[in-house]
Amino acid sequence: MAKFPELQALVEGNRKWRNATDTALIEETALGQHPKIAFIGCSDSREPETTVFGAKIGDIFVNRNVGNQYQLDDLSSEAVISYAVQHVGVQHVIVMGHTSCGAVQASIASPANDSFTSIGWIRPIRATFDTSKRDEIVKFRQAHQSDTTIAGPNRTEPAFDALVEENVKYDYRTLTRIEMTLNS
Repeated sequence: MAKFPELQALVEGNRKWRNATDTALIEETALGQHPKIAFIGCSDSREPETTVFGAKIGDIFVNRNVGNQYQLDDLSSEAVISYAVQHVGVQHVIVMGHTSCGAVQASIASPANDSFTSIGWIRPIRATFDTSKRDEIVKFRQAHQSDTTIAGPNRTEPAFDALVEENVKYDYRTLTRIEMTLNS
């Protein structure tokens, strides 16, 4: 481990967590989980759901991916939410986006020639950007319509935050479609 101090820091952090965490809570959650909330969030390291919500282990059933997306053709996300609702007993689903999201920024920028943008993962966010009628996004598209290349926007660009919000709304609408299926 001395060769990898960042891993040693994680091991030490886990030791401290084990020593500080209520043993009864660990034993209780080992018997089964019954969170009432499922969380769909970004993989971004700056958005830790348990920290953001002050939650304990066992409080939140989690699905994280790049851009906090819920896509009907993503078997992993669909399995997480289906399992959460049908077997764990989750009653609420939270979709949380965040400022400075790299997936949203990449969706606004001209497509790059890299594996992240070429695999199509951000395709739904890019489609939302291309079709949104939200003022901030429309103004940005109009201001850059003749540009041959668009750089990822600065964090202070209003269209950036607007697309973060529109992406969450898109996920919500997609989730309501699957919710009807799960409840029928």
